[in-house]
Amino acid sequence: MLAAILLCGTMTTVFTACGDDDDDDSPSSSSNTYEVTLSAVLPRCSAPYMQLKVDYSDADGKSETMYVKEGDQSQNISEDAMDIYKNATSAYRGKPDYVTILDNIIVRNITLRVPAGKSFSYKGTIVVRNDYATPTSDVSVVQPCVISTAKRISGNSNDRSELASNGSLSVIASFGIDAESFATIMNRWNGRDAGIGGATMK
Repeated sequence: MLAAILLCGTMTTVFTACGDDDDDDSPSSSSNTYEVTLSAVLPRCSAPYMQLKVDYSDADGKSETMYVKEGDQSQNISEDAMDIYKNATSAYRGKPDYVTILDNIIVRNITLRVPAGKSFSYKGTIVVRNDYATPTSDVSVVQPCVISTAKRISGNSNDRSELASNGSLSVIASFGIDAESFATIMNRWNGRDAGIGGATMK
């Protein structure tokens, strides 16, 4: 009887372990590793008046902060990130003059290596400059934003790069702001979110 009890306990342990190994949807069962890119976008029309602050945490939980500001050298933006940006600004793209303003941008990229089962997070914040010069004529301001994309760089499990994407991002633009209203509008922009996201990759 004792032998039978021991045998039963051993078999239960074995079956439980096998059940865990077969769970392909579990992040810990995936061998994938992803390259996550946070594209911080500051439209040049807005740069004289505001900066973009990006707080982010990598797969090891290390937190960093980056500012995007006027005078920064722009980096390349990926096709996927640009598609998200164009979709987020689609409401304003009916006029060619607006498109020219929207797509004249400063881009700074943050690259994170995120293995399956690990997470990343970020938050973009608009910081209005305290040294800006009030315009004397009408100006346009487009919201800065943070765009998140990913690509799988190793592994053979199901590719879940889309988990990192913030394709639902929306961007607000104000065209033709008059000088009298400018300070009031800047106060409304200050401290506003400019993209919040993150994911546990699989």
